[in-house]
Amino acid sequence: MANRTSNRLSAQLVKSTEKLGLQCDGNGLYLQVSIGARGLNKSWVFKYPRNRKTVEMGLGSYADISLQDARKKAADCRNMLLGDKDPLHERQLMKSLQVPTFGKCCEDYINAHKKDWTNRKSEVQWRNSLANDAKKLTHIQVDRITSQLVLQVLKPIWDTKNDTARKVRGRIETILDYAKSLGYCKGDNPASMKGNLEFSLSSTHKREHRPSLSWRELPAFIKELRRSRSVSRLALEFTILTATRSKEAIQAQWSEFDLSKQLWIIPKERMKAKRAHAIPLSISAINILKQQQGLDQKWVFFNEITKKPLSDMAMLEIVRGMTPYLDQSNKKPIVVHGFRSTFRTWASESTNYPAEIAEAALAHKNPNKVEAAYLRSPQYGNRIHLMENYALLAEGILDLDAIVHFGAHETSANAPIKVDIP
Repeated sequence: MANRTSNRLSAQLVKSTEKLGLQCDGNGLYLQVSIGARGLNKSWVFKYPRNRKTVEMGLGSYADISLQDARKKAADCRNMLLGDKDPLHERQLMKSLQVPTFGKCCEDYINAHKKDWTNRKSEVQWRNSLANDAKKLTHIQVDRITSQLVLQVLKPIWDTKNDTARKVRGRIETILDYAKSLGYCKGDNPASMKGNLEFSLSSTHKREHRPSLSWRELPAFIKELRRSRSVSRLALEFTILTATRSKEAIQAQWSEFDLSKQLWIIPKERMKAKRAHAIPLSISAINILKQQQGLDQKWVFFNEITKKPLSDMAMLEIVRGMTPYLDQSNKKPIVVHGFRSTFRTWASESTNYPAEIAEAALAHKNPNKVEAAYLRSPQYGNRIHLMENYALLAEGILDLDAIVHFGAHETSANAPIKVDIP
């Protein structure tokens, strides 16, 4: 043993020795034996030269670290030295980087990004979702979160509250990506779906669409709707005629309209996809706007008491106060967002317009990237005729069994219509 330059010590020797002082294992690793208040102490020390001095770096107690593990730690230190790094300095740096809990990262992420969210409710939704649905992770350091821990959060609600579960999973993934960007985590994200959680969570769960009105019932619905004279009624009808999201309609501002061109351009800041959206206005939609002209300088639809835009519930309350209209597939009461499906189904079943034109009317992104590259136009010219016929359907003028033909609106000049979208 005396002739060996490395691995001089044995596990049995380390366990039994009571010789005080340093005992060399080789390659800078030493077993240090000393007497303390509680008797004999054994610990590991790594010695290395630095700036013409010998530095001693503790590697831990023998009670916690075996001879084999101590040799691995010493090898890691030697590798750092080969890379011109000081092992003791590197460890001090790591200690200074205190890994935060998941809850702390949630708080930091939300505070850093809440100013970018156009919907003021997003901050509340993120906070509640992560604090309540993901509360099992709150006090765990982000570098210790595993896929198994994430599954403990998701599995109880994956089948019963799938929409909620999907949102929670996405938010957890975002928070862990954020933590990784700051150096707190390494490796693959344990909350990622592809190649990870997809093998443990059901993929056959069908996402339920918002209950929507059958387009064949739309004329009767509009007729009953017009019995009301409230601004909420006007906002709802305008939302239906333009196939927009409710928030896009209730926060509409006069500066976004050019009534002479029958045009509404919603700026990108107010759009879900962060792209400006041009909407051709039918005569019926224009008539609604004319009823609201001159009532407020900024807002088209507003609460007469607060002088602020209508609440999200204003239009839904109108629907709830009418004859119960049910979704034909699930028999649930219809909701405002479902009218976008009403428009899309009508365009699919009662017109022969290409699908990309109806999708453009809804401001949906084309999932086919190759096709989208060739369809750079927002299809505005083609959508004028489509939206006007949809208004005629709502008015009860269009025959329910008629097919609206693509191209039938084109003039002999066949001049394209160009809309400048900021």
